[in-house]
Amino acid sequence: MQYSFAHVRWRAAMRRFEKARRLHRGQKRAWRKLHRWATTALREEMRGR
Repeated sequence: MQYSFAHVRWRAAMRRFEKARRLHRGQKRAWRKLHRWATTALREEMRGR
């Protein structure tokens, strides 16, 4: 199912973002931008782009 693949990629991206967020604790604006990008990407994946 396409959703499973997208979900696995989403979780991997979230792990990467979490690591980056821990490394750069003060960059909340960058984190928000990354998170908005990831959410948009996930939504497009779910729609079956």
